[in-house]
Amino acid sequence: DKIYAKFSMLENIDSTTFLLVNNDWVIINGNKYKGLKYFFKTSDLSSYTPSTVSPIHGDLTLENILYNEKIKEFRYIDQSGSRYVDPYEMDVGKILQSLLACYSTWDSRKTLYEELPESSYEIQNDLLDLNIEKYTFFLTEFNKDINSVFKKGVFFLSMYLIRMIPFLLKKSNKHAHLGLLLSLYYLQK
Repeated sequence: DKIYAKFSMLENIDSTTFLLVNNDWVIINGNKYKGLKYFFKTSDLSSYTPSTVSPIHGDLTLENILYNEKIKEFRYIDQSGSRYVDPYEMDVGKILQSLLACYSTWDSRKTLYEELPESSYEIQNDLLDLNIEKYTFFLTEFNKDINSVFKKGVFFLSMYLIRMIPFLLKKSNKHAHLGLLLSLYYLQK
């Protein structure tokens, strides 16, 4: 409900989002990826279905985790999005928003992406690094099957990026485009 409901709003932002939503294929860093509608129309999403629910933070980004070096203790802040029963992979997706999508750096980047001819886009490689070894330090805290946790976490990150687009538009159309481009890339890796 939260994703499909966004399609018509996304289509009407500008010509770039229209193409990213409606084209069957989009080129990102030289490789073909399904457009948003085509992805959801043709993909089996059953492997992303969480098998358990638990209490979650709801907005577990790096900015909401405090660490006291003196007493070696973590504290979590800004738990207004917390829920008693949701998939813990939702929290994994929010951490990946900080670690993988590097969201806190978007405002300071000189270029968010390059638009090339024929529905082709170039994104900086540091935003595309899906090397699971970089993330094992926290994935094992969620579940021993880090491959499954990572796959589902990346899926939820992609869903967050789509849901964030109205907020990203307040910053700029380029921010919204990058969110959608990263979502398409992550969903298909």
